Amino acid sequence: MEGELSMLDVAIIGAGLSGLSAAYHLQEKGYKVAVFESNAKVGGRCKTDYVDGFILDRGLHFFQKGFAESKRLLEYRTLRLEPVYPGAMVHYNNNFHLVTNPLRKIGDSLSLAVAPIFTFKDKVKLVSLLSQLFTFSEDNLKQLSGKTTLEFIQEKGFSDIIIQSFFRPLTKAIFYDETMSISAGVFCSMLKTFAFEENALPAYGIGSIPVQLAERLQEGTIHLHSRVKQIREEGIELSNGDFVQAKKIVVSLPPHDIEKILPEYKVETVFKPVTCMYFTTKTPPVNSPIILLNGDVKGLVSSVFVPTTIQPSYAPPGSHLINVTLQSTNDIDDEELIDQVLQELIDWFGIKVNDWIHLKTYHIKNGLPNIRRHHALKYHEEKDGLFFCGDHLSYGSVNNALLSGRSVAEAVEKSFKNKAGARAIRKTFATHSAHG
Repeated sequence: MEGELSMLDVAIIGAGLSGLSAAYHLQEKGYKVAVFESNAKVGGRCKTDYVDGFILDRGLHFFQKGFAESKRLLEYRTLRLEPVYPGAMVHYNNNFHLVTNPLRKIGDSLSLAVAPIFTFKDKVKLVSLLSQLFTFSEDNLKQLSGKTTLEFIQEKGFSDIIIQSFFRPLTKAIFYDETMSISAGVFCSMLKTFAFEENALPAYGIGSIPVQLAERLQEGTIHLHSRVKQIREEGIELSNGDFVQAKKIVVSLPPHDIEKILPEYKVETVFKPVTCMYFTTKTPPVNSPIILLNGDVKGLVSSVFVPTTIQPSYAPPGSHLINVTLQSTNDIDDEELIDQVLQELIDWFGIKVNDWIHLKTYHIKNGLPNIRRHHALKYHEEKDGLFFCGDHLSYGSVNNALLSGRSVAEAVEKSFKNKAGARAIRKTFATHSAHG
């Protein structure tokens, strides 16, 4: 790494959305920046594979269009976003039941009114909760951080049937959290977005978002296949032995990867695993872009979604793509897992499931950060002269990752301008491999 990388203003470890956002904002301010990523692609958890004409997102991802930070950084027209239905179909007692926001989808309110997973009081309380959430600010949501989702929902007086058949599968599908132990503030933020904002799917996969952001950086900014071995006093050492000098260092990695280069860095946030399976068929199980939730206690399947109902580009002409998300596979052999999942989905959709062809299974060890109660929501950290960012500091979303990048960029700029704030990076760091 000679020449142009002999001295950087800022070295960023990790090319996920937060790292890319930080790089963009710092370059806009005129700083010399480089991003080091161990993998072959940018995006972190936000990645897409292209296999035999199919677009396979690594996990089920929806993009929230309404947030200001996303609008500020991304070109929506190029992403060709199409909206997902603002509700869910819940499979409960061998039938599907539509759950939607009656304040937004007035025409579908009758389906909600007759759904057996709700008592009459539940329906009234749900409308009341959604009305309340519509006016909630970020400060209101932070005030709920001391409660779990289950505690919050129970305090609102919802019945056991709606908790078990709707709220539980919703948190299971969105946060991979079957116990509803996630912070109530995070849950309410999600529910508000789910009910009132426009969730969408990009035409070329969720991975097109970080790719678009990366293309806005100066040429030569991103260095793929560049694993950071150790952070030293004056910069970073790569696993190939190269040393890169940098005045400031931003670490844009999840906690389990940060600890590989900084064993003393400890945070409470852990990530939940998830398994995502893809199938193809000529005839889709549904014709609407709506998520299907498992409202029964039993079963491996958490949710089903058919992306080709809104984005035909996800499959070759004449084919449909089906995303099946599982909460836990209990170490089942992959071939046996395919058989069990298909057998379970025959109960959902009938014998036409026998025509489904398995494409790929992703076992994602670190799916989403598990944000428990009392989690202090923030967008960046500063420790020992290092800067840290990532959506694990708040909660997992594209918008929060982008916000985290901007927040850390502003902190770095402030540090540069603060002449009294000399670098305080400790001179000795343990040598470990990392994913940055």
